[in-house]
Amino acid sequence: MKPAVQNSISRTGNLTGEAVTMTVDATAMEHIMALLTDLYSDPELAVIREYSTNAWDSHVAAGTKRPIEISTPGRFSPFFKVKDYGLGLSAEDIRNIYSKYGASTKRDTNEQTGMLGLGCKSALTYGAQFTLTGVKDGIRTVVVISRNVRGAGVMEIIEEVETDEPNGVEVMIPVPGRDSFREKALRFFQFWPFGRVLINGEAPTQITEKLIPLGDNLYITKERTGEDFVVMGNVAYPVKNGVLSEGGYYGQRYNVVAYVNIGDVHFTPSREALHYTEHTESNLRKVKADVQAKIVQLAQEEIEQAETASDAMKAYAKWYDIAKLQNASLSWRGEAIGFLLYGSNCIYTPGVRNSTQTDRQIDYRVIDRKASTSLIVVDYDDPYDLKVAHRSKMNHYAKTEGYTGSVIVTKTMPGGKFTEHFKTVSWNVIKQVKLHRNKAVKAATEWDVIGTHGYVNKQAVADDAEVYYIERKGRRSFPNTQHLIPTDAVLVAVPSNRMNTFKKDFPKAVFLETYLRDQAKAAIAALTPEDLDQIQLTGQDKNILRVLRPEHIQDPRVKKMLDIAKADKVSSNYAVVSKWNDCLRRWDFRQERVDATEKSFFEPRKYPLLTNANWWNISMELRQHAEEYVNYIYSKENN
Repeated sequence: MKPAVQNSISRTGNLTGEAVTMTVDATAMEHIMALLTDLYSDPELAVIREYSTNAWDSHVAAGTKRPIEISTPGRFSPFFKVKDYGLGLSAEDIRNIYSKYGASTKRDTNEQTGMLGLGCKSALTYGAQFTLTGVKDGIRTVVVISRNVRGAGVMEIIEEVETDEPNGVEVMIPVPGRDSFREKALRFFQFWPFGRVLINGEAPTQITEKLIPLGDNLYITKERTGEDFVVMGNVAYPVKNGVLSEGGYYGQRYNVVAYVNIGDVHFTPSREALHYTEHTESNLRKVKADVQAKIVQLAQEEIEQAETASDAMKAYAKWYDIAKLQNASLSWRGEAIGFLLYGSNCIYTPGVRNSTQTDRQIDYRVIDRKASTSLIVVDYDDPYDLKVAHRSKMNHYAKTEGYTGSVIVTKTMPGGKFTEHFKTVSWNVIKQVKLHRNKAVKAATEWDVIGTHGYVNKQAVADDAEVYYIERKGRRSFPNTQHLIPTDAVLVAVPSNRMNTFKKDFPKAVFLETYLRDQAKAAIAALTPEDLDQIQLTGQDKNILRVLRPEHIQDPRVKKMLDIAKADKVSSNYAVVSKWNDCLRRWDFRQERVDATEKSFFEPRKYPLLTNANWWNISMELRQHAEEYVNYIYSKENN
């Protein structure tokens, strides 16, 4: 990468005196090299970033399309490795370039990322030593690089031999103890092009798969994550909040991921952050403007493609939720589109206290969301002053006609073509409704009935109702499991002092625990042998099986369980068992056990090496060893 040139520096003034040019003290070179080595605040990420981008640059220079190979540390191979198949390194290259701080061959081009001449020493900020193996033109050179007692780097060439290996470089860094290399590598390489890097033999998931593409290498997230990125030379640099997107309650609900050309932004010497020069900020402002323009363009295109006004408003809603398009001039078939529909109105929910809302503007999404279940009353003169008697008639009409949602009252339905598909009823029709007053009757006994959301309401219970009950025991609210009993049934919380009266009034009432336990037992009885196989797999079993490949396994039983583990789906039968057991747990009742969950598929006595290993980080070589081990046990048992 071509370095940034500060060409706007000027000196003015009339001071006179001796001008002294500043230099570097030759006796302090080791001290300066130590400082340059320890540039990084995150040594692990620095190692991943610097050696992988060096490998990328080498592939670019050599025209190699083969992926770079990354190996993260594991129990049997405690090293972080980066291997490329680019130009390679000879002993002469190592002496003249690799060993010198600041030396670089990449400052005359923007086709490559490097140019500082510091990254190849970054492993020394993580540990005291690492090994570099370079192959070039049939010669393999092995170098051990370490730090001396004063912190400066030292290289020792320990081998130069002929080889038939292809050109390339492998960096191998010892990793003592616990580390986060795998997690950080997956996050770092998600910004790389697909097929250009492998982590432990597998391609990492690309971040672009989770983003909304805008075109021209610009993307936005589907929801706000709190961090924008500019990706240059495969390195994702976080951007200060507000530079590319603006958060907050009234801000955008997306974040930006922008892929820019090498040289478009400047970065700090550690390459951990952007350097906010005028050049950088100017290009970031351009990216922000491009993102906003493309969002409006895509939103308008999707709205125009809508077949109906309703579909057009739904397309608008989608982009509004993402980008807060308050100031965008969008339209459908020549008519401006927006959420706020103006006019006096009133919205309330029958039977719910303090639910009435009045306003001079109504959000289209409120109407659209409620339209299928709500009664929309038009031609009412003053929705702000809704009479009690009129409300009663509307409630009666809504109940009679099957409306189960809110009642929306307005004089004239606003919104033109965007609301003409809503079904409305004129107040002139509803006001003809005759309300009949029932004669007073003796109040029926009221019981504590548990409602849909677990709250208790006092109400009478019909003698012929299907009734379930629990003992209240002083509780004020209960789990939301009303939907699990039959639709027309009633769930009653009975205080201890009224239990005898309740059982006398409702002799056929069913204790809730009995009902839930019977359902759980029935679900367990319906489990198939395949369900039990799936249940038998523990979390550790699945971790082991996921690394094995079915085409390399001889044991049919292991292959079958391997397919189940890789599918990683809960069977519908076991989902029913889990549902009823979850209900028992939420009501503090004992759960029904499934015998298959009491043992592991991988018995320790049969596969001791597998059960004791850590399967989160595994190389291809160790995967092959595990498969050979399973096949050996199988063949030994069957011979």
